[in-house]
Amino acid sequence: MAVNLSSIKDLLLPGLRGVEGKYEMIPSQYDKIFTKHDSKMALERTAEMRYLGLAQLKTEGAQTSFDNGAGERYVYNQEHTEIALGYAITRKAMLLSVQHPTQLMVVLLLTLLQHRLT
Repeated sequence: MAVNLSSIKDLLLPGLRGVEGKYEMIPSQYDKIFTKHDSKMALERTAEMRYLGLAQLKTEGAQTSFDNGAGERYVYNQEHTEIALGYAITRKAMLLSVQHPTQLMVVLLLTLLQHRLT
């Protein structure tokens, strides 16, 4: 449902001292667990390898030990997603907000900042 005049009427009237509101804040935990990397690809792969084992001591003339178990083990796919949230506002509310543009801008900026902090 679109944001209409009845839902923001006090924000458009003169004398607005401030705007308050709270979203449930959940502290981010991913940065304590994962490493963040920048990417320009839609899909990335990480391959886990098994490397060669430790070298073995051998005596003169004895056979050489071989480790043929090296190679790719697991492949992890990381698919990047985009997360967004928008809202709709009626044309009448936008036209009325032209009379008090600073108040509407404050409301919109506070809303955007609160979303960025979560």
